[in-house]
Amino acid sequence: MRSIDLVDILTVIVPYGVLVAVILWIGWGRYARHRKAIAYYIDSEGGILLSATWAPFAPGWIGERNDAIYAIKYYDAQKQVQQAYAKVSQTGTVYLRRR
Repeated sequence: MRSIDLVDILTVIVPYGVLVAVILWIGWGRYARHRKAIAYYIDSEGGILLSATWAPFAPGWIGERNDAIYAIKYYDAQKQVQQAYAKVSQTGTVYLRRR
């Protein structure tokens, strides 16, 4: 019977570790691009984005297959804190649904 040594463990762990790192890197890049698009949209209306949290089951947009939906909090032009849902399409277009 052969014992398991460090090389055997590394040949299994390293490829999976690389795969997980690549998936996280791609996911984070997508989130960063979407957050930037939402911030630009809010800024164009005179506001400031405070937070954007992924919300895949936001009311009103359930079933959207290729778009990302975020629950956002922002200052509007009158410096009032507002909450809304933002949908970012694959082309980067932002749609806002105010609560």
